[in-house]
Amino acid sequence: MTSPNSFPSLLFSGVLALFCIAFPASVSAQQEEAKEELDPYEWVIETYSFPAYELIGGFASEERGALKPPALPDSDASEEEIQDFIKKSNSVVSHYLEMQGLSFPKGSLILFDPESLTLTARLPRIAQSSVAFTSDAYLSNIEMIVELQPIIIEAPADTLREKLEKISGVSDHSEILTELEGLVAQGDATLINQTRMQTRSGQRAKIEQVRETAVPVDLALNDEAVVEYEAEFMQEGTVWETDPVIGADDETLDLNIGLKHNYAPNQRVQKLLTTDKNMTYSIAQTETYLAGLTSQYTMLSGTARLLAVWKPEIPGADQPDNLQAAFVRNELVRVLPLTTPILAGYLEEHGEKVLPTPEGAPEFEQVAEEIPEGMIVRRYTIPPTFMSTMGSSGGGAAADPFADPVASEPRFMIRATAKDILQSAGISFPEGSSANYIRQSSTLVIRNTPEQIQLVEAYIMSLRGGVEKAVAITMHIVEGPGDLIREAEANTRGVIDHKAEWARIQEIEDFSIVTTNWIEARSGQRAKVEANQSFSFPASAYAFAKASKTEKKEGEKNENDAKVTSNLAGDYETILIGTTFEVDPVLGADERTIDLNLSVEHHYAPPTTAGTAVRGENQLGLEGPTTTFHKATVTTQITTLSGMIRMLGIWEPKGTEKFDNGDILQAVFLKAEIVSLNREGEEE
Repeated sequence: MTSPNSFPSLLFSGVLALFCIAFPASVSAQQEEAKEELDPYEWVIETYSFPAYELIGGFASEERGALKPPALPDSDASEEEIQDFIKKSNSVVSHYLEMQGLSFPKGSLILFDPESLTLTARLPRIAQSSVAFTSDAYLSNIEMIVELQPIIIEAPADTLREKLEKISGVSDHSEILTELEGLVAQGDATLINQTRMQTRSGQRAKIEQVRETAVPVDLALNDEAVVEYEAEFMQEGTVWETDPVIGADDETLDLNIGLKHNYAPNQRVQKLLTTDKNMTYSIAQTETYLAGLTSQYTMLSGTARLLAVWKPEIPGADQPDNLQAAFVRNELVRVLPLTTPILAGYLEEHGEKVLPTPEGAPEFEQVAEEIPEGMIVRRYTIPPTFMSTMGSSGGGAAADPFADPVASEPRFMIRATAKDILQSAGISFPEGSSANYIRQSSTLVIRNTPEQIQLVEAYIMSLRGGVEKAVAITMHIVEGPGDLIREAEANTRGVIDHKAEWARIQEIEDFSIVTTNWIEARSGQRAKVEANQSFSFPASAYAFAKASKTEKKEGEKNENDAKVTSNLAGDYETILIGTTFEVDPVLGADERTIDLNLSVEHHYAPPTTAGTAVRGENQLGLEGPTTTFHKATVTTQITTLSGMIRMLGIWEPKGTEKFDNGDILQAVFLKAEIVSLNREGEEE
């Protein structure tokens, strides 16, 4: 992640701004023709994603000292409060951009929301271009995540062969995929599998929707007609695995992807083993029907790619002439909050009242603001450890804790004040200045010159950097009709924050939350929360000989003293079934982004055990008990922002009558929030 201070340099931005103002046509000739009729000096309102993290924590300038943009007014704020916000936000943000070398005409209004990193400006078009270019410069330093939607569709063979003819020399197969999805909606094709994968560039991700079965192998019949066996696990279902890498242009994606897909259920069948004059002996075997692919592709962001086509053939079965096709869609999404339209609304409704739009050609003369006279008052919420910093920031060497006490030495303690602590940090307090600390709310109230206030803010920011932070993660596994979950997946495609969709689907009657896990972890520390049941299943069965002593009757011979008998024995294995959520969060250098390495394992149906030996007249089939486990697993690495909600994966549960006879999907949603070690009511 980029540092919060990695913003465009003054020299670079100054040259850039002058270039943009003098040459707003820094676009292609085709784009220039499209904009030819637009008046470059027309005043317009534009909104940008503006991840200038230095604006959030505050910045300092030689002219005006320490500055920080105000937060948005409350939803029920009065007209006066909104106009006051516009004045203060414009004053701070305009000054910040001017420090980067941008120049604005008289009458400009520029607002910034520190929460959503949204910048909205009322400027002439010619000046909007420089703001847009600066926004792009910031955006280029923001990490992107890879969002994939793998899909398997089955359709008549003639239909898919016709589609294959269209993709010759075409790198984007979105049109063909959309056409096939239309056939699915009409009932002329079948959606076999659809899921979602998210991961960071260069990080492997995996999603499994499988049934694991403990299958008896090494079946044998002993002298006592007991079937002996050992059990081993076999998987059945769909497994996607990927390792994507984003290109240097932030537009191309090198995609390594693999698929293992059972296109038909595993079949347990009896195979002839041998015969004799009286009996036919058979042994149970498992037949699997598996399709798969492993390949590498290069894609552009926002496109779809056909990965592979195969025929799901089952020998000897009466089946239609169908083919199955695997596709993947991709979106490269920057880890940024969604922009807010509130700022544009403020400018449209209140902008003219605060500062009327000038008439005529814009005047780009920049008037320097004078340094404020006198003193100003500032209030800061600070860490509760502030008053304990006096002894750790200098002031002489600490006393020897192991020295013998001097009985005659007088002892006394001096309680340091807030002013003492700040003075020890090099901050001056001229006549008329003051510093007061309100312990109940951990608030520092400073009255001083702007120059000294700047030093105070720098000192407070250094304290905040040391505040202990943790990450609280909430994970929901949800369930609903297939159409609802697929619609939610489509609505969140290419969207970084899924709060709106999460709120919408919770209002649907057929939607339900299956389980919820919550856990808190420190940055860089692995945490796990689980709710599991131990489940034992037969793993082997065998017979062994055992000699037992018998009572000797009078007159019996010694060779009858012991009798050999055959005993049946077996082994059981135990696994945990339920839900396990494991996560390893790492805070970014900006202390807003969170890198999450996580794994979710969920058993969506109880295990089932079946299978006995086949016995009949002149027939014996060797078989043992088979135990099937139904689970889904999501393993990935993502980057998110504190407070965002993300839909990470979806799967189709099977294994119960409810699931097998209906179109039901499950999905996992996740929310991560940064928790600071502050007293109740404090802000960052």
